[in-house]
Amino acid sequence: MSFLKPLIGALTAITLVIAITISLSACTAQEKQAKPNDVTIQAAKEFSSRPLKPEEAEEVLEVTGENYIYGQGVGRTVANVGATVLFPPYGIYLLGNALLDYGGYETYYVTDMLPDEGKDGWNDVYGSITSTPGRIVAGFAGENYRDDEEANNRLKKVLDKYKKNEQAKDNRINN
Repeated sequence: MSFLKPLIGALTAITLVIAITISLSACTAQEKQAKPNDVTIQAAKEFSSRPLKPEEAEEVLEVTGENYIYGQGVGRTVANVGATVLFPPYGIYLLGNALLDYGGYETYYVTDMLPDEGKDGWNDVYGSITSTPGRIVAGFAGENYRDDEEANNRLKKVLDKYKKNEQAKDNRINN
């Protein structure tokens, strides 16, 4: 029973840090952020005017799924679900960040409070942990591991192909 006091103290401290972080972020003015390099945002804008054909949608979903499986997607999901199970308020934090991101606003990360050296170190450790499942699956499947940059490039390549096809089709109609 002597282990309960330190455990309760640690959980209380963690809860206070999260509550203070949420409180401070709620008091700041939010500005919408531009995400010019986000391929999914660009795709949503470009293809919102017309639906993708079934074969186009199939290829986009295939590339997106492979990026998730052979990249950090599985590892990030496992880390987030595990952290939420172990500490349920983390789920509220994730939901808040998802809503901010969906609305086009800047998201908040605890690592934003760290100095650059500490942030880089943490991100390296976190990246090596969350990339492990993707590296293992990619190795067994005979595929290359896809970091975020590679995943975005693959998706952009597919979307650009359909954009060029659509532009060529529009040119034929206009001529």
